[in-house]
Amino acid sequence: MGLGHVDDLSLAEARDAAADARRLVRSGINPIEARRAARTASPSAKTFADAADAYFVAKSPDWGNDKYKEMTRLALTREAAPLRGLPIASVDTEAVLAILKPRWLKTPKTARRIREKVEAVLDYATVKGWRHGDNPARWRGHLEHLLPRHDASLEGHHAAMPYADAPAFYARLRETEGITARALEWTILTAARSGETRGATWNEID
Repeated sequence: MGLGHVDDLSLAEARDAAADARRLVRSGINPIEARRAARTASPSAKTFADAADAYFVAKSPDWGNDKYKEMTRLALTREAAPLRGLPIASVDTEAVLAILKPRWLKTPKTARRIREKVEAVLDYATVKGWRHGDNPARWRGHLEHLLPRHDASLEGHHAAMPYADAPAFYARLRETEGITARALEWTILTAARSGETRGATWNEID
């Protein structure tokens, strides 16, 4: 096994390289095959995390909504965490299903958002040449045959708090600091819709 050209490696570096190769042999690994695999894998050695982060940087300027940016970031980091360490070229249908199935019926909106973001990252990686073939996260003609369709009626509304519990809850809310607590307090007192509260400006309030 050649270790490199004599003009490129010092004697100490050659000795270290030889020692590394011997350690691989002792572990049952062919160092020549390992080096060849590393060389051929280098262009596609990008992980899902690499592709997701690069996609976020490339596309986020198009997203003017900070909330959308944060939702996308969470989908590609926290929600897609099991994918992040995988080589982007090896992300397959089973890997995608593994992160979708636990959420698919329990939190359908979140699951759909994750699927869409994963699909976008895989498309981005394909265009960049980091992976090849069909997108395992696509819905039409693929995952639609493997996952049940969502019944919109199952999503419904958030359950209402029992009327008798409202005074105790409001008392706790008054002790909670922060603009979110004040916004919820305002919503309760005025019976405004939550969207009206979130979109309100100070000059609308007397």
